[in-house]
Amino acid sequence: QFLPAVFPLRLLIICLIFTFLIFINGALLNAINKQKVQTIITAGALLLSIILNLILLPRWQINGAAITALITNFLLFIVGYWLAKHYLTLNLKNIFKYFNQTFWPAVIMAIIVYLLAQKINFLFTIPFGGMIYLGMVFLAGGIDRELMIKVKSKLMGIK
Repeated sequence: QFLPAVFPLRLLIICLIFTFLIFINGALLNAINKQKVQTIITAGALLLSIILNLILLPRWQINGAAITALITNFLLFIVGYWLAKHYLTLNLKNIFKYFNQTFWPAVIMAIIVYLLAQKINFLFTIPFGGMIYLGMVFLAGGIDRELMIKVKSKLMGIK
C-alpha cells in the first residue's frame, strides 16, 4: 500500500544532498557579506517552486511535488555555487582534501557501528563510534596531535 511513496521519497532523498550543499553555499555567501544575493536566489527558487508546483501538482500529484523539490534544490545549489565561485576563489583541491579527511572516516565509523549495533546494545556503540571517528580522522590527517592535546586539556579542565 506504500508503493506509490517510493518514487517521491527517492527523489526527496536526493534533494537532501542538495539541501545540505545549499546550506554551505548560503553560509558562504552570508559570510562574505552577500546576504542580499543569497536572499535573491532563494526568492527566485521560491518563485520557480510555486510555478512548477502549479504545473506539476495537478498532473502528477505527490510525484510532481517531489520533482519540483529536486529541480529547485538542484538549481539553487548550482546558482549558489556559481555565485560563490564568482565572488571568491574556491580551492577545490583543499575542499576535496578536507572532504576525504572527514567523509571516509564517517563511512568507516558508520559501517562499524552498524555491525556492532547488531551484536551489542546501540547505547554502547555510540561512544565507541565517536572514538572510532576521531581515530580515523586523526589517521586521515584531519586533526593533529597538538589539536588532540588541546581538546583533551579543555575536556579535563586544564588551563
